[in-house]
Amino acid sequence: MKVERRGNQIHLHGYVCAAGRDFVETVEPGTFAKALEAAEDVKLTLNHGRELGSTRSNLALAEDAIGLKADAWTDDAEVMRAAERGELRGWSFTFRPRPGGDVWEDGKDGRPAKRSLRDIALDE
Repeated sequence: MKVERRGNQIHLHGYVCAAGRDFVETVEPGTFAKALEAAEDVKLTLNHGRELGSTRSNLALAEDAIGLKADAWTDDAEVMRAAERGELRGWSFTFRPRPGGDVWEDGKDGRPAKRSLRDIALDE
């Protein structure tokens, strides 16, 4: 995540998640693009709590060859203070797999070892 102060706003941008690069849970390429096409609105929240905006206002989301990329602007005082203290270090997202949208693979010990996400509803 890159954090830049511009006047009375903070500009947050970077990758929320890199597709095909996680160890236990992998988001397959194309999954985010499909989710964004189906989504009416995706929320921008602080720590999965307070809403700071959405794709209808100050958040742009797009999938590219690396993964889900975000570009957001906010003048929220708490976010600005956290940015100034260097406390904003990453992104997170919430989702729900659509029916048949996730596949689990067992490891050598028979326990689930890998989850592949192929079709999700993106909430925030």
